[in-house]
Amino acid sequence: MTTYENLEFFCNFKGIEKNLIPDMIRKDLEIYNLSHRKDALVSDLSGGQKRKLQLAIALLGNSEFILLDEPTSGMDPTSRRETWDIIKKAKKGRLIILTTHYMDEAEFLADRVAIVSKGQLKCIGSSLYLKNQFSKGYKVQVDKLDETKDLEEFERLIN
Repeated sequence: MTTYENLEFFCNFKGIEKNLIPDMIRKDLEIYNLSHRKDALVSDLSGGQKRKLQLAIALLGNSEFILLDEPTSGMDPTSRRETWDIIKKAKKGRLIILTTHYMDEAEFLADRVAIVSKGQLKCIGSSLYLKNQFSKGYKVQVDKLDETKDLEEFERLIN
């Protein structure tokens, strides 16, 4: 099936009124930057494009509960950030649970973060709480070179 046909199928599956479907699909294709791939077979889409299509399908209609498993996996940084914005806007009036390996993604999108390791819940809280509890912070050392030191000494220091 093509990108368009997938969206159409799931609009019908979710009970969206038939007269609303074409306009909804057109808008979604624009939002997810997939307009140019509407007639492409899904098997021909890149990994990131497939993720965008999966997210579009998940967010179709008025589902109150949505589960997203690593929605930005395989995306380039620009697409990842665009997807974050889409998910952030979609949160209103919904419960969205998502899994991710990216703490920055969890921090941007989540009201609460749960950390699971080896199938066990290790902690839960806001990203600020988790940072305060578990972050070691960063240590940066900056040295100013003496003007008399030569290039070899500088190279030794940075290596």
